[in-house]
Amino acid sequence: MATNTTDNTTGILLADGGCNITTATCNSCCSAPPSNTTSEEEPEAVIKVFMSEYRSQEFVELIGPRFEEHTNGRVKVDFSVVPYAETFFSEIENGARLGLGLYDVFVGSPVMVGTGAPYNGFADMTEYIKTNYLEEWLDIFPGFRESFSSYNGKILMIPFDGDLIHLFYNKDILEYYNFQPPRTWQEYNDIAKQVHNKVFPPTNKTLVGSCLGRAYGVGNAWTAQVLSSMTQTHGASQGS
Repeated sequence: MATNTTDNTTGILLADGGCNITTATCNSCCSAPPSNTTSEEEPEAVIKVFMSEYRSQEFVELIGPRFEEHTNGRVKVDFSVVPYAETFFSEIENGARLGLGLYDVFVGSPVMVGTGAPYNGFADMTEYIKTNYLEEWLDIFPGFRESFSSYNGKILMIPFDGDLIHLFYNKDILEYYNFQPPRTWQEYNDIAKQVHNKVFPPTNKTLVGSCLGRAYGVGNAWTAQVLSSMTQTHGASQGS
């Protein structure tokens, strides 16, 4: 939906209870079509979206067209897609520093908030969310809305999706081999090595000691989980 986040800001709000993909709005209005436009088919406004290549196909081919259809063609969504590592963050920071206002919406990792927020590059959506979408906002996982979407007490980003990574263990297997649930990564590794490739008599199945996602692109997520448990033992209050 298109929503006025402040008196002079319009943006797209997308929420699906996560944090890997977030949206933020710029302190500028959506672009209006040229004043000499006469065709009835021309949109009333154009929302300029800036995002990285990551998952851009989903937005360009699915989410954008659906939004345009939802507005009956009155609003057009124009995407600018750039390489994630090479230019994404520098473009946001430079635009915020210079106050260019080239884009209305930013879509990307929540770490982008630190590139634009110090220069007032993102709109403060706190009052808008509390007034219009408080129930939906409170339904989002607390860590996502409080740690990833806010900056200095202001809501600057809307979560679109994200991951909650948990550790599960098979109680029957641990009890059979007289192991206690692991409390450290060293204990986790020790147990995994000792049971790996063993045949579990109650089921006669060969065990896999450690079942972690190994699909392309998930490696950095697991690295972050392991590292955070060692460097942020008191949660998000530690680190920067």
